[in-house]
Amino acid sequence: MSWMKRKVYNWALKNATKDLNSTLLILKGQDDIEVAMIVASALTLRINLRRGGQPLDDALDPGSGMSEMERDFYLPQLIKMHNVFVKEDMLASAAGVKVWLHSLRAMIYPELRVLGREMWGATISRVRRCRGVLLCCQ
Repeated sequence: MSWMKRKVYNWALKNATKDLNSTLLILKGQDDIEVAMIVASALTLRINLRRGGQPLDDALDPGSGMSEMERDFYLPQLIKMHNVFVKEDMLASAAGVKVWLHSLRAMIYPELRVLGREMWGATISRVRRCRGVLLCCQ
């Protein structure tokens, strides 16, 4: 990797790590229902994107056959989507985008995989306690 590419990679990794740690801290402060609603929002986003021909979950599946270039297309798209949702005060939708944004970053940056797993572990274990919230979203 060239010097410039390494510098950009390290800068992006530093910012992604800071953002993911902040999200983990926020998740720890939320109750089970709030976390379940974030997961429901992320699920709704995945379904809507898939219907629109953008299989976001394939970007996280190494066996999907999606190229690195195709996968990397989603990162700026998710950042822009998150910013729009925040600007429009659609915070539940913004939180759902964050789940996918951090998951994709963990796929791109191996250094973030432990934090990504921690995010999903903290999320899924709490959602199991309140499945009824997610049933309404399927």
